Amino acid sequence: MSRYFVLNEMDLIMGPLWFFLIIIIAILIRELTIKKAEIKKYFLPGLIVKLVGGVSVCMVYQFYYDPSNGGDTVFYYNTSTGIYKAFWKDPFAFLYLVFKPDIPRNEFLTYNYEFYYEYGRGMPYFFNFSAYNVVRLAGVVSVPAFNSFIAMALLFAAISYIGVWHLFKVFIYYFPDLHQKFAIAIFFIPSVFFWGSGILKDTITFAALGMITYNLFAMFILRKKIIWNALLFFYCAFLIINIKAYILLSYLPLSFFWLFPDSINKIASQRIRFFIKPLVYGLTFILLPFSLSIFGQFNEKFSTENIMEFAKVHHNDLKQDVYYGEKGGSRFDIGYFDGSFSSFVQVAPQAIIATFFRPFLWEARNPVMFLAALEALWMTYLFLNILFKYGLKSFYLALINNPFIQFAFIYALAFGFFVGFTTPVFGSLVRYKIPALPFFVASLYAATYYAQTSKK
Repeated sequence: MSRYFVLNEMDLIMGPLWFFLIIIIAILIRELTIKKAEIKKYFLPGLIVKLVGGVSVCMVYQFYYDPSNGGDTVFYYNTSTGIYKAFWKDPFAFLYLVFKPDIPRNEFLTYNYEFYYEYGRGMPYFFNFSAYNVVRLAGVVSVPAFNSFIAMALLFAAISYIGVWHLFKVFIYYFPDLHQKFAIAIFFIPSVFFWGSGILKDTITFAALGMITYNLFAMFILRKKIIWNALLFFYCAFLIINIKAYILLSYLPLSFFWLFPDSINKIASQRIRFFIKPLVYGLTFILLPFSLSIFGQFNEKFSTENIMEFAKVHHNDLKQDVYYGEKGGSRFDIGYFDGSFSSFVQVAPQAIIATFFRPFLWEARNPVMFLAALEALWMTYLFLNILFKYGLKSFYLALINNPFIQFAFIYALAFGFFVGFTTPVFGSLVRYKIPALPFFVASLYAATYYAQTSKK
């Protein structure tokens, strides 16, 4: 049986063309906008790694997996072809498809069957609203890419790099001497630049998260271009909410641990800081459940009660053999969760370990998982190195002395627990955890730096 090909002759033309165009544009941006030499040198390597990651996703889905059986990036591409077709045939249809609202399948077909037959027939994600938010963006970039699978992946990677670069700038602001370490944490972790660069949900959500981090930093810490950054913040938050809302749900409430204390640290008087800081932390703990209730009002499934119930059912359902099929070789079990606090205490460490330190080498069942296992082994070394070399006290002091690193570490743990708890399949977890990995690794580097400098 012949292999189904997503790639075609247009990829041989548009792929190299867009690669070089993106590099030329990036060089111009670097020379015109980046002044500091110590971070300027990372701009192009970080982008090239993203571009290579985007192309690699295409190659893996074409030659390693079977594209005839689909896969997310293939489905996004196939569905976006309807938007590309509409651009050349009917501009109004193109605009409608780009901004198409979430309409139930039966209702849409009742009034728009001919339209669906023309542009949506056979498109797997046409009525999947969460997935269609990726499709609409893929449809837009398909126009300059002339529907080339590789060129679209390159454009996804290049555009998403904007958010990733801005995340790097925030970390550098707090620890300028760690530019090399932070470049590793944000640009060069293999699973991040691979799964965060193709035509995938993770590419969009991670870039949006990086941009949100910078927007909050600019508004509350730098206090510059507040209106512009507020508009970008709401747009990126909108993207995340409509694609993977749980990322924002775990991120925004915990950002209080960064923004409020950091603002207090800018007060010149030490006496005033001493009296205000406990009040700020107290207010932060009060606002945490309040922010969660706002999410619950926005959408019932994000209420605290429904989240816990969903997590319990989802976690225990995913453990059943009937779910896995051929994925059984990559699954893992962190224990049974019944919704009680005692069972939470039992499974939480296992979930966090699974996210950051697994799969172990002996758990790898294929080349992709073996690479993920090597990455997990590296992160295990980083974590154990600071604990055994400098001690738990130094690690704790590093966190409490910098609100941003404190937030980065707490967010990474919270998000790591959530995805490790609800995704007991290594093949999926290696993708879902990427919004936490740069924060986790960067916080480890920062804690190590603090421990080293405090001993001098």
